[in-house]
Amino acid sequence: MPVNKAVRRGEVLADLGPTPSFVRCESIILLRLRRLQRRILGHSALRLRHIPVLGNVYAVVAALCLVALIAVGIGVDGVYTSNAMVRKLEEGANRAFFAERANSLIYAVVMDSRGIYMSPEAADRARYGGGIVQFLAELDANMRSWKAYIPLESRVDFALAEARAHEFTAFRTELVRLGNEVGQAAARDWGDNVANRTNRQALNNEIEPWQRRTTPTLQNFAPGSTSIPTGSSCSAPLHWRGGFCLLSC
Repeated sequence: MPVNKAVRRGEVLADLGPTPSFVRCESIILLRLRRLQRRILGHSALRLRHIPVLGNVYAVVAALCLVALIAVGIGVDGVYTSNAMVRKLEEGANRAFFAERANSLIYAVVMDSRGIYMSPEAADRARYGGGIVQFLAELDANMRSWKAYIPLESRVDFALAEARAHEFTAFRTELVRLGNEVGQAAARDWGDNVANRTNRQALNNEIEPWQRRTTPTLQNFAPGSTSIPTGSSCSAPLHWRGGFCLLSC
């Protein structure tokens, strides 16, 4: 047997004579290391044999299911929050739209009213009167549609604006009747005075605060311009779908 193998196995060959001390130390150290290695490996294998494999699989599956449930919960919460913000933005945008359209219709009625005052011919007064009647009908429809987007806690305040709009409609309807049935002078006496201007200003004063309330709400969502373009002939409210504003005209 070779000397190095005999040393590794801890054997001492008689015919080789006395073994040097460093060789004996090396062999003892190697033997102890091998024994320690076998002891550690045997202990680990014993512990692994006592752990059920099926239980480990169930634990892994349960952990993955828990992670999936957490991810689904976060996703559902995100979708709910996003939808709530979109609904709030849509309601604010529609309130701004209806307020701006109400102002546009009021000024359109005022301009046609001046046409009645300045028209000596009955045909011209009838033409301006027809425009007033149409604009007043659109104003009434606009106020009804606008009310659907007013929060319940603000309906009492909005009722004041509705009352002013009804007064405005009644006043201008009588103006059209006088212009068609009586004449230019009677229409001027009825409409071209302080009471007429006070009636119109009262309606504007009820509508303008709603515009001021809506603007901060829109600015909280969009850093850019949030104003509704004026002078548009479009009479449809805004609808938001997937982050895009849809305006049907």
